[in-house]
Amino acid sequence: MQLVTLPLFPTPPPSPAHTKVKLCQYEIPSEAMKLLSRGMKMTSATTEAEASALRAARAALEDGARRRDLYAARFRTLLWAEEHQMQVDIRHYDMEVRT
Repeated sequence: MQLVTLPLFPTPPPSPAHTKVKLCQYEIPSEAMKLLSRGMKMTSATTEAEASALRAARAALEDGARRRDLYAARFRTLLWAEEHQMQVDIRHYDMEVRT
């Protein structure tokens, strides 16, 4: 009689979820970058178009969870804000020029 041993944790076959997918570079629109860099606040340098975009972004953030028509705008604005904050945070790890 031949003894067959099975591994304790068999390796599952590779699934499509485990395949590598190259992600595209995602850029924050320049108008959104300006607003986020200013802390989503109006300044003396804010143009009327930027003020309008700022009002729309604030409305999406405040009402987007309750209103279906603003949900996508809210989510998009939150993603831009998160990406912007990640860019700011990563700069804290920049090293001075060392020789």
